[in-house]
Amino acid sequence: MLNFFIGAIVGFFLDKFFDFIWKKLNNYWFVVRKEKNAKKYSEVVASEDFIEFQTKVLMAYYGKENCLYLFERYYPAFILYGDTTLSDPFNELNEPDNLCLTDKNYPFRESHYYKKYKGVISATIKRPLMQGYMLESFSYNSEGKIKGLSAWVGTYEENVYTSHILEYEIYRMYIKHRKNLSKADIESVAQKEMPIRNKIHENRPIANVLCSGCARASLLGVQMLILFKNKNGAYKVLVIKRSQDVAAKPGFIQFVPSGGFEVFENSDTHNKRELLENFSVKNALFREYVEELFGIEEFEFGQGGETINKVSNYSQVKEIQNMIDNGTAKFVFLGSAVDLTGLRHELSFALVINDDRYCENIFKSNSESKKIERYSFEDIEGIEEKHKINPTSAALWKLFTESELYNEITLPQKNN
Repeated sequence: MLNFFIGAIVGFFLDKFFDFIWKKLNNYWFVVRKEKNAKKYSEVVASEDFIEFQTKVLMAYYGKENCLYLFERYYPAFILYGDTTLSDPFNELNEPDNLCLTDKNYPFRESHYYKKYKGVISATIKRPLMQGYMLESFSYNSEGKIKGLSAWVGTYEENVYTSHILEYEIYRMYIKHRKNLSKADIESVAQKEMPIRNKIHENRPIANVLCSGCARASLLGVQMLILFKNKNGAYKVLVIKRSQDVAAKPGFIQFVPSGGFEVFENSDTHNKRELLENFSVKNALFREYVEELFGIEEFEFGQGGETINKVSNYSQVKEIQNMIDNGTAKFVFLGSAVDLTGLRHELSFALVINDDRYCENIFKSNSESKKIERYSFEDIEGIEEKHKINPTSAALWKLFTESELYNEITLPQKNN
């Protein structure tokens, strides 16, 4: 009888032990598979072959006329021109009355590929509940140029699983069809195998989708082309190559600063005052400015009751504001760049700095890139991997080169 009880106890503990080991192994292999899938995804979407495939798919879906032509190639991007005559582009663009504080709560967990995409991308998402401003619509002047916008408050994960996920649809098409898809096939397959994109466009003209944030949680982005003089009077711009472990556009070349139009306070705040106070394109740009150009990670999100005022009081931000006040720098609103892959808008600005002391700044990249480089206009035209230029950065350059500002800067240099 004693042996029976000893055997039963040993058996019980052995079962518990092997059950524990089995769970640990399962968790380990789950993590390994997840990391492997995430690595494969980031490598594929950054490859020249995938970029070419994706561009063909989106050109077939939207037509060449809605794709950006620059540097003798097409980019999956669409541009809307801004009203460059706005005397105060920041305050005029996003007035508090045009912000809806109610989250639309898109049922993204019910969408195609949600679980599979989450397994691939979730490790790169640091703050899924971060509040941000989703585009509702734009208002236009008499010439059809953007003069204002309306938005609503949503979360970063809503944006990821209704906008970023659109690239995952194309990724699945690529894995399935990359070796046997002709140009004619691409057009037919593009209409059949992108259920999330098709749902967004359902019963809506293409222009309605591209010029608004309808049927998705489309987090607004902000980007800025910083043009500053070096000691010999030539203008430079700041460029990075994105890291491989970011949620969007890993390995791509882009202008900085650039980022989401998000709330600085605690990520899940529902405080009406804080949401309205953070509804400032200018502050969003300056946050990205100090974070991406000077490596100040504390500006990624607010901690311990900090407010957006902390950004405006930072020394590098005060430097820019002082130059604007004394006339040696100015902001210009160029328009909006739409990435056709994720159907997200990036409000696009230029900051021109004519004080040559600015070039003495020592720039330091954050976790999104390894280094910040200073490019001349000729360097940009000469980028060899033009397929690796972020489409919205290409759109920003297009907006700039077609603006009056471009003529103001380049004509004096040509005459010299």
